[in-house]
Amino acid sequence: MKIKYLILTTVLATAVLFSSGVVKAVDNSALIAQLQAQIASLLAQIKVLQGNQGVGNWCYDFNKDLKFGNSAGDVQHLGTALQKEGFNAGAATSEGAGYYFNELTSSAVIMFQKKYGIKTTGFVGPITRAKLNKLYGCKTTPETGCSNLYWFDNTNKTCQTQKQFCGAFVYYGLRTFTTQQACLSAVGASTQPSITVISPNGGEIWKKGETHYIEFSSINLATNDKVNIWLGSDDGGGVLALITENFLASNGRISWTVPTSNVDINQRSHFRVCISSLSNQNIRDCSDNYFTITAQ
Repeated sequence: MKIKYLILTTVLATAVLFSSGVVKAVDNSALIAQLQAQIASLLAQIKVLQGNQGVGNWCYDFNKDLKFGNSAGDVQHLGTALQKEGFNAGAATSEGAGYYFNELTSSAVIMFQKKYGIKTTGFVGPITRAKLNKLYGCKTTPETGCSNLYWFDNTNKTCQTQKQFCGAFVYYGLRTFTTQQACLSAVGASTQPSITVISPNGGEIWKKGETHYIEFSSINLATNDKVNIWLGSDDGGGVLALITENFLASNGRISWTVPTSNVDINQRSHFRVCISSLSNQNIRDCSDNYFTITAQ
């Protein structure tokens, strides 16, 4: 129905364009240019809708981050999108009355992230959602659409004056706002000291003996502040292995070889990495969800 409406609108716009050219060709150059732009926009929207019909006329806008343990409709739609990408159609499995983000979901998300060059976390965050929405979103706003927004990021931690953002501009640490007040309020909240584990953050599969980077970000810590990093279990088993201590927080990442003979690790399979500040133990963070350690 929507395609028929757009086609009719395009035909009417074209008719107006030609009739304007016949009646008053000399004086209507601005109107003609405007109508041509409208026709181009309508044709672009028709193309997007036709593309959606090509994948079974299915679309969905992913507006929320998704992680292990989530349930309900968003997870069901995630499973549909993953199936269309050729990954496990049972990734979002039914649990009673709803759908549940489980281990299969995490694995399928990681495969999706690998396919499109996104950091493999198994977590559906802003970058993964942006890709899902580009492939399957229902909105037909042209990618060239621009908005003047207030903003700040991890480098510029004060609310910046309006800047024009066009198309897909999502990158790590960027936050944008339509009003200056919303921007100022968010800046105030972001000035509190914090630590955030970036990787592993849930869904990864690491093998014993492999070497990986543990990555994290820190905001408003003292320049020489140090952290302890340890491996915890998902079953509340506490500290299973101390990865490092007195590590300079500003470094942001450390190389770690997964132990092959740690008894506590051998007795479990699901883990989280936790990081805390030495100056204030309340400033800490752990992986959002568990990751898996397997045999060599």
